[in-house]
Amino acid sequence: MRPSAVARRSHRLRVLTHAWVVLAAAPCVLVGRAYADAATVTSEVESLALVPPPGIPPSRVALLQRPPMTLVAVLREITEPQPVPVAVVGGLTPGSATESEALRRYVRGKQRAMDGQYVRAADDIDAALRLDPNSTALRATRARIAGAAGDLPRAKAEWEAVLAQDPNDLQALISVGVAAFDAGQPSRTAALLGAAWIRLRLEGFAPISDAGRAAVGAALARSLFRLGFDEAGLEVAAVALAVPAESVAEQRGDGIDAASRAAAQLALESGEAALRAHRPDVAFALLARSVELTPHPRTVALAAYAQLLAGDSNGARATLGVVMDDGPWGDAERTALASWLLTSLGGDTRARETLALAAIAAVPIGSRAGEVTPEAHARIARLMVAAGDADAGAAELDSAIADGAVDQATLE
Repeated sequence: MRPSAVARRSHRLRVLTHAWVVLAAAPCVLVGRAYADAATVTSEVESLALVPPPGIPPSRVALLQRPPMTLVAVLREITEPQPVPVAVVGGLTPGSATESEALRRYVRGKQRAMDGQYVRAADDIDAALRLDPNSTALRATRARIAGAAGDLPRAKAEWEAVLAQDPNDLQALISVGVAAFDAGQPSRTAALLGAAWIRLRLEGFAPISDAGRAAVGAALARSLFRLGFDEAGLEVAAVALAVPAESVAEQRGDGIDAASRAAAQLALESGEAALRAHRPDVAFALLARSVELTPHPRTVALAAYAQLLAGDSNGARATLGVVMDDGPWGDAERTALASWLLTSLGGDTRARETLALAAIAAVPIGSRAGEVTPEAHARIARLMVAAGDADAGAAELDSAIADGAVDQATLE
């Protein structure tokens, strides 16, 4: 007896999850063999005449033609522009009344901030800054208060001031780097967050929460991808994706759905980067992670593409089984993706059986209406052709037209 669709899907997701766990346990494999495998992958692409799934621009998965670069090597190429020198005024005299007043305001301001009195806390810290404008501790405290109060422009300005005075301040590097990512500045993001990431990694990420590690890693990895440093981005993404979405959701308090979507997007972009970096095996594990978190037909097709590039046609057929269990004739996009996979595999016997049963259910009999629309019936016919049964596909297309199928894109 053939297992149910739910059982087959559950088994498939367990296999995909296992692939991801193995990869996350040894993230160094993301970079290790990339360039050495380039010739093999390129020859496979050429011999199989594989093209990416519909809707995936070829540039997103095009093979890189250069040696890989680690994060440390990339950071030597990308440097943060030198800050404008900050005019330094004389410091406070130790033990002076001015120093005592600045300290009093600082302590009271921090206490008020802890009590949620952000306006009064800001007044205290601003007063302290007027007395001691060179204090990075005061600037950092003012930035945190502004952030807690929702005044993001002021928070960014204060962190910029801290960074100008102390380019190695970890919190300033992270805060300004994340702001640069939000502003669409990948080079600056990579320079700042890259410097912070190296330090965090040396300290076992102890100075930052799991949610912070996931957020900083995602921003850094995605910026590196945009700059074309895919291997370095993958090096970072493996660490960020190892943080469970449940931990991120609990620490951030914005729900599991948001955390899962963010992780799924990073896994998807990382999978595409792994394809560009000549690592279809790694790409499959990453894309499987994305599917596990947020299933999407195009990501499933891209995972199958990675399997085909890796020479795993049996695995691609198993993925096809998941695609067919979902009834891909239900809409045009899923039909196009399933048709692409069937064509890439040179047809499939089990898929032909599934489609034959679907075609029988689609035909009206007596007073019973067909179980799918005429357009969906026409899409079944199209999939039959791709599955390797052109005659049956042509017959079903005629039947669909007779039932009223009129959509030109489907009929073609």
